Amino acid sequence: MNKTIRKALPLCSLALILFSCENTNFTRNLENIPLPTTGQLRDWEFVTNSLLGIKANDPVNSYPSPNTQDEWTLAYPQKQHLAGRFNRYGTYDEWTFFDVDGYDWNFMIHVSDEFRYLYDPIYESDYSSKWAGCLSPGDTCGDPTNNSPCMWAEIAPDNSIVNGRRWFDITEDNKHCIAGKFIDKQDTLCVYGPFVQDGGWKHDDQPEIHPAQQFWFRNKRVQSGKNKHYLLFFLQDATARFSQWVEPPMYGQYLIAFKVKPERQVELNNFIEPLTMNITMLERLDLITRNHAGYRNDCDNGSKHALMINGQKMVVVNEPENADDEIDLGIQFVGLFKLDDGTVQGYVQISMVIDEPTSTPYGACILGLEIVPAHTTLVNQHSGQ
Repeated sequence: MNKTIRKALPLCSLALILFSCENTNFTRNLENIPLPTTGQLRDWEFVTNSLLGIKANDPVNSYPSPNTQDEWTLAYPQKQHLAGRFNRYGTYDEWTFFDVDGYDWNFMIHVSDEFRYLYDPIYESDYSSKWAGCLSPGDTCGDPTNNSPCMWAEIAPDNSIVNGRRWFDITEDNKHCIAGKFIDKQDTLCVYGPFVQDGGWKHDDQPEIHPAQQFWFRNKRVQSGKNKHYLLFFLQDATARFSQWVEPPMYGQYLIAFKVKPERQVELNNFIEPLTMNITMLERLDLITRNHAGYRNDCDNGSKHALMINGQKMVVVNEPENADDEIDLGIQFVGLFKLDDGTVQGYVQISMVIDEPTSTPYGACILGLEIVPAHTTLVNQHSGQ
């Protein structure tokens, strides 16, 4: 296993620096933005090409310890990203089998080629022929065993979220064969969490992301032209089986990749609308970012944040208008670098902290994200004349 561990970290390990911020807008001069290192450029391209342009990060506990929790053993020392085609979903009633109060959300993912370096070394196991696999196209239900590169991602959210059935249904008889309410079969699903092997009853050391601390996908139920919509989940496992891996409080970050080019020439009477990201708070439980100064801090005041380069507004991030929601999300512009042609790339970072140690509910933060591309409009249209 040691030889595979060295290959398991294609994304740069992020102990992210929280930048000092101005009072109004986050301003930079193009000449002072550095050129990228090889690792930065490779990381940004990997995120945009393989993770829907979004990556997750645990800035505090990216290396879980100890190596084993209950029946689960870490296959790799660092929490991992994984993405692939969403094949099927179902819930698992942990109370029925293990006297644990909670339902697992189980997602079967057909692993993308970019992440086979994680899956393939483990597939060499003597037990791999017994692992559950993907449903074949056209199959409506079942729990087949096959040789496809498929694996589970699992998390048991707080029961109030599961029972609300807003995002996913509770399936009968522990069947795993349906889609979700906002994601269809064969859509891309991205997850982040401990990459483990499950040595429990009838699991035969099959690989899993468990608990799937963060996961995200395109929200295709919303259609609005060229705008893209996403759902971003940050959850604490509520079954107490991973007490040390999810010890409160839990820290999570989403980093949304962007690319802009300042000093674009525009024709007279035209107005450039900046790249815009609109964040909405869809569900929250025990979200306590406000109590952690290093993570609640924004790059400027208020609920609207702008990246200014050479005096031009290039990226705008709109937080939720509700003051309680806005104060519990930290917004930063991080990882900025420029290419030789003046293009600037980087990330909008959203920081969250969940689960007060003395509180009753398990933590959760579910966000909606809309990305509106930069575009040019006529001044008279923009001004409403």
